[in-house]
Amino acid sequence: MFDKQLRTVRSFPEGVKNCYTVPAEQGKDHKFLIRAVFMFCNVTEYNDQFPEFKLYLGVEEWETLKFNSSYSFFRPEIMHVPKTDEICVSCE
Repeated sequence: MFDKQLRTVRSFPEGVKNCYTVPAEQGKDHKFLIRAVFMFCNVTEYNDQFPEFKLYLGVEEWETLKFNSSYSFFRPEIMHVPKTDEICVSCE
């Protein structure tokens, strides 16, 4: 179902916060559906330690993700009306 979205593996072993900024193509003050997809598959190097992090939309906390098994999947969604021509999503 999410094969295409989950083909890219991203790992952030160092650093505290990782952000992505994308243009709001219709411009500010338009409604956008923002969807993120996260999957965790445990490998032996993690020793049963499951990741936990917060998602931010701009400076506002959007959601906290807590992976609690060796195979976990999240797909948070939010409706957002940006006040600028860019949308910033961060993981911390």
